[in-house]
Amino acid sequence: MKSLFTSCIILLILTSCSSEKNEVVYTLPENAMEKLAGKESKTWKLAKRTNGGVRVNMGDCTLAYRQTFSTNQEVSDNNSQNNNCGPSITGKWNFSVGRNGQAYLAISSDIIPTLFQVKEGSNTKYFKITALSDSLLIYHFPHQLFSNKTTIIEDVLIPEDAPDGGRNFHW
Repeated sequence: MKSLFTSCIILLILTSCSSEKNEVVYTLPENAMEKLAGKESKTWKLAKRTNGGVRVNMGDCTLAYRQTFSTNQEVSDNNSQNNNCGPSITGKWNFSVGRNGQAYLAISSDIIPTLFQVKEGSNTKYFKITALSDSLLIYHFPHQLFSNKTTIIEDVLIPEDAPDGGRNFHW
């Protein structure tokens, strides 16, 4: 009985001290480019955003935000077309896969350092994909806001023409 108790304690210590994260790895579907960019291009809108797990209010700029991915791997958004919403991203996109097989959406643009407060010369931002289908795109990214604290933003996007009930969320 004593050895069984000792074995259980050792097993508990070994499993709780493991540096391995039980993180789910998302791999891209076979037709990922078509799901993201359609036949020629596809425009997505934000359905929901969380910051550190807390839902973010969807103000005018967020509600108007659209991001378009093209099959020629160009990407753009409509920020500059909306009043006081900041500059737009225009650039290139591609899929990237991490060492563990995790899928990422990489967006490269000269404006990335300004928009995401990263060092000059780092013009590519990686977005960790956790879902991609014809009707849903979810990605996460670390973002440093107005302090040295970094938080994780989760964006849930849906096609531009999808019904958008629940997007106009305010506290």
